[in-house]
Amino acid sequence: MTTSLLTLLFTMAFAWLFYRQVQQRLKHSIHLETQHLLEIQQAKNDQLQQVNQALGDREEKLAVTLASIGDAVITTDAEAHVILLNPVAEKLTGWTQAEAAGRPVDEVFHIINQVTRQLATIPVIETLARGTIQGLANHTILIARDGSECDIADSCAPIHDRNGQVVGAVLVFRDVTREYLLQRTLDASRRRYFDLYDLAPIGYFTLSEPGLILEANLTAATLLGVVRDKLPQQAITRFISTEGAEAFCLLRQQLSETGEANPCELQMVKQDGTPFWVRMEATPAQDNGKTVTRIVISDITLRKQMEESLYKAGALQRAIFNSANFSSIATDAKGVIQIFNVGAERMLGYEAIDVMNKITPAEISDPQEVIERAQALSVELETPIAPGFEALVFKASRGIEDIYELTYIRKDGSRFPAVVSVTALRDAQNAIIGYLLIGTDNTARKQAEEALLKAGALQSAIFNSANFSSIATDANGV
Repeated sequence: MTTSLLTLLFTMAFAWLFYRQVQQRLKHSIHLETQHLLEIQQAKNDQLQQVNQALGDREEKLAVTLASIGDAVITTDAEAHVILLNPVAEKLTGWTQAEAAGRPVDEVFHIINQVTRQLATIPVIETLARGTIQGLANHTILIARDGSECDIADSCAPIHDRNGQVVGAVLVFRDVTREYLLQRTLDASRRRYFDLYDLAPIGYFTLSEPGLILEANLTAATLLGVVRDKLPQQAITRFISTEGAEAFCLLRQQLSETGEANPCELQMVKQDGTPFWVRMEATPAQDNGKTVTRIVISDITLRKQMEESLYKAGALQRAIFNSANFSSIATDAKGVIQIFNVGAERMLGYEAIDVMNKITPAEISDPQEVIERAQALSVELETPIAPGFEALVFKASRGIEDIYELTYIRKDGSRFPAVVSVTALRDAQNAIIGYLLIGTDNTARKQAEEALLKAGALQSAIFNSANFSSIATDANGV
């Protein structure tokens, strides 16, 4: 009995000890597991804190970026309601973030077509519907909340979630009013340039190094008689005449050797072979990295023709002026002789040096005839005219053609009849600067007239004489 009781007590004591040991082990295990779970939780908390910190940093960076970006940004949800406006968007639309949040985007972003003034399609709608990037049409105007307007350019992109679903849109736009104004100014300037270039009264060419025409203005094509589009890649020498080839070669040689060339005048030919004269200038230039030659030509055909006519007229004038058959006497406005040609020297016997800057033509004319001419003109023109040089040039000074007969007195005192033509010489302001008196010796004609007069008197005396019978018949003797 005692043994059994001891065995039972021992068994119970062993079981209690075992239970206690198990309990301690279990508590220790639970403590360890709890500690492990706490460590895991702490790690997750730390990780979550890091994620939140990263998200906060990203949001802060995004906010700073959106606030700092030079373009306006509007984000919307999938229903096209405004979520966010950055400061630039607030400034351009006239809406604040607080006022715009939750409103339909078309209420905040009010755009019209610049030309038609009709509402323009907002790209957000298309972006949300198609899930693609959309652009804004050209010539779009944004009307701000206060009614002010500005030209804008924009694009709109979809916002996708992790599953690829469209959950919103981001609209980026900017004020391009100044850019459009500059572009319009540039376009207008370019149009004016091309108008001036094409319609300039001179021809412009751009030549390649081998001398092929790369570009020409409208005037150049007109001068050559070629449709403008047909000129490129034609050799410029095709339009240089044989006579002008040497001058053109010299111009190109100067340009090649020195980079400069003196302007030259040469003859070119139109496509139909008609020659014409031009003044040509050339300068080297760079065009897209290639060496080219700029050629400028101006049509001087009319000037050349005038020069030739003037040369011929001048030659004729010189021939007449230096002819021994005409006396050419030019005076200043007061009548003092300035020019006394060889014909005058021959007719009047004076050397030019004897009369130039010394006397007037009146002093080599019959004084009585000069007086009579002054009296006759005074009556004819009803104005007093003094005898002297004035009487010789009065009509010419009034623009009246004047040719008259006058007796000139030679140096030796002999006389001869002359026919004198008087012309007033005028400057660019039409003021008289002198007179030109051209005379011819009328002696032979006067002698012939006198002989005819004598012959006529003789015939009349014979015909009317009582001592002769004078009978005249026709060809048939009647």
